[in-house]
Amino acid sequence: QHFRNKEEILIALANQALETRTRMFAEAARFDGPNRVRIATVGAAAEAFFEQFPHFFMVEQIVRASSIWEKTSPERREVMEMCERKCMATIVTIVHDAVDSGELVLPDGLPPEAVVFGLWAINFGAQTIASSSTSLSEIGIDDPMLLVRENENRMLDGYHWGPLSTEFDYHDHMDRVKQERFRHDQFAQTDE
Repeated sequence: QHFRNKEEILIALANQALETRTRMFAEAARFDGPNRVRIATVGAAAEAFFEQFPHFFMVEQIVRASSIWEKTSPERREVMEMCERKCMATIVTIVHDAVDSGELVLPDGLPPEAVVFGLWAINFGAQTIASSSTSLSEIGIDDPMLLVRENENRMLDGYHWGPLSTEFDYHDHMDRVKQERFRHDQFAQTDE
């Protein structure tokens, strides 16, 4: 009764997903520590979202197909785009904070948004592959999210953004904050 077509139902579910991820990212950004550790905390939130709400992640992908997107209302599309902008703004702010504080020195001409895009591409791309591929284990990839962490750490180490992964245990930190800050019951109240 509240939706004019099935595409509107799908985008409403996707918006619910994005609102949940936005809340999780905002919680992650409040972590008190060096900016690179804050970025890892956002990474833990992204992992927790993907693990705890896989149906939401898949719906979000489906809605982005033009055959569905074009049948949804501009108002619901704007909600979806606004949530995505908020998530990205959280990461952009942390990277800018790192540059402003001198924790991260980028090569001349490289904007902080390039780092954000790299992190987003690694994370979102890997999650998309992990949620849709049935052949990862056949090529020896049993834990794609562990490889996301490894690749993100190598990328950020390449920028010399400290603390480096040889100086701080990002895996332990991400596992711990996932348990402490991103449990399913903390975010599921409005999602089910």
